[in-house]
Amino acid sequence: MPTTQEQAFRIATEAAPHINGNWRLNPIFKTVCHRQGIAVLTDDDQPGRAIEFHAAWYAKDRVSIKGVLPSLGNYDRSTDAITVAPHRAGRSVAGDINRRLLPDYAEAWTERQAAMAAEIERRELHQHKINLIQRYCPELRARYGGALIETSDFRTRFGELRLWHQSARADITLELSFTDLIRVLHFLHAEGMEPGKL
Repeated sequence: MPTTQEQAFRIATEAAPHINGNWRLNPIFKTVCHRQGIAVLTDDDQPGRAIEFHAAWYAKDRVSIKGVLPSLGNYDRSTDAITVAPHRAGRSVAGDINRRLLPDYAEAWTERQAAMAAEIERRELHQHKINLIQRYCPELRARYGGALIETSDFRTRFGELRLWHQSARADITLELSFTDLIRVLHFLHAEGMEPGKL
């Protein structure tokens, strides 16, 4: 008797031609995911969309089917999931996927794509700010270690710096001699600078 995992792969293979779109068992995922007991279908009409089939972790003798959402790091699984009996024919399961999974998955996919675009734009702006600072502080480093693009807190030879993602604000704590402090205050006064408007 086939295991639920084996049935999940059978269902995925049989269902693929009958799911709305142009789905196929992706050979890139086949080797890696097979060891994890997961069959992955990808949609050639919309690159990046994927559906996973595997034995349900929480329900014995059920096959779990869920969409995969894109992300900037490791992919995140969609919360839109259905389960089916492992003995069912793939074509029949494809009908369930078309009715019960794809509509919500398509909506979640669109929302995630928009969120990704906003995140990419934020990261590009953050990198631009870092590049500008490095013109004057090439020794710039992450205050707590790690990549500069992944942090908002930095160390320079002058002190500490924080960049705020949600605004143009930046905070800096300078480590200066008293003489240099007076020079900075003189500059700010002469330029008519106000807090938050530097």
